[in-house]
Amino acid sequence: MLVGSKKSNLAAGLLLLGVSLIQLGLLNGVSCADLLVTNRYPSQVLRYGSATGAFLGNFALGGGLSEPTGLVFGPDGDLFVSAAGLNQVLRYDGVTGAFKSVFASGGGLAGAFGLAFGPSGDLFAANFYSDQVLRFNGATGASKGVFASGAGLDAPAGLAFGPGGDLFVASLFSGQVLRYNGVTGAYAGVFASGGGLGGSAGPFDLAFGPGGDLFVSNYINSVLRYDGVTGAPKGVFASGGGLDGAFGLAFGPGGDLFVASAFTDQVLRYDGVTGAFDGIFASGAELDEPQFLAFQPVTEPSAGADFDGDGAVDVDDLASWKSGFGIGTTHMQGDADADLDVDGADFLAWQQQFGNGIAEEAPAAIVPEPPTVLLLLAAVVPCRRRRRET
Repeated sequence: MLVGSKKSNLAAGLLLLGVSLIQLGLLNGVSCADLLVTNRYPSQVLRYGSATGAFLGNFALGGGLSEPTGLVFGPDGDLFVSAAGLNQVLRYDGVTGAFKSVFASGGGLAGAFGLAFGPSGDLFAANFYSDQVLRFNGATGASKGVFASGAGLDAPAGLAFGPGGDLFVASLFSGQVLRYNGVTGAYAGVFASGGGLGGSAGPFDLAFGPGGDLFVSNYINSVLRYDGVTGAPKGVFASGGGLDGAFGLAFGPGGDLFVASAFTDQVLRYDGVTGAFDGIFASGAELDEPQFLAFQPVTEPSAGADFDGDGAVDVDDLASWKSGFGIGTTHMQGDADADLDVDGADFLAWQQQFGNGIAEEAPAAIVPEPPTVLLLLAAVVPCRRRRRET
């Protein structure tokens, strides 16, 4: 009896630790945003766990996907993928990866690479073979014509809308990042050149970092940094670690930079503040010339912790979560955020919705065992590296 009491007290203490971490903002709204990677051979969109880099399988299924390049999550949470081999943009469910429709085709679409949703909600596609950026209605996929072209645009690859709403385009063969008015598409000048761009080291992908600077993969072996306001070069930000063929790049939920190393068939990770090499994030037989990267949107725990459907989030729902932890896939089994697994994020959803003091009110019989809670904490802490400003 004494041993059981000590075990319950330990588990309750760990739960209180979780509450304290939430109050400190370290675990508040934790949800691991998985990394999606377009893979050239074979044509797939691969999924990796953001905390560990573990391969989670082929994410986007169906639609005849061929030569996937750019990918982006839309305002509605769906995933949009450039199928360069089909001259189409395909749409997939952003949670399950199920094919939904051919979203865009025609309108001159030929070899689309990078995709981006603009401030207006429309979808923009870098049309690699016609040296244009095309625009499509963000709701229907209907063509709205050529948005940007000319002014030296040569083999557009990556796209990014800047903090001010202008569109920045990686012009791969001219070795420049060009800027266009985000409303009219009017040419606004060369934004970035030099500083490691030029010749065979053309810009492939673009991303604005947490501090507002522009980061550019240079196709060869580096990620370059430019002032986000003036475009002035600020040097090589990330290199090393075997980076060869710097293609797609993306900042993760914790602020680190992830880069597709196309010619070594890897995704590499770099410190988001210093650029120091942080290790190989993803590799394996399934990766073959990775192209672009995108993190799934981080979903804060939803109002879905009433697992038994009795109209109240209570200790019975905690019992459901405990039974389903690590094995469940449905809401009834403890999946609060509809991501098809029962994990730490679902526990935190329950905890936040139940209210403060749950560890004191929950009967010992259904307080998670200490090993379970330790696994929970181990699972969620890596997902929430604090974002560091540059």
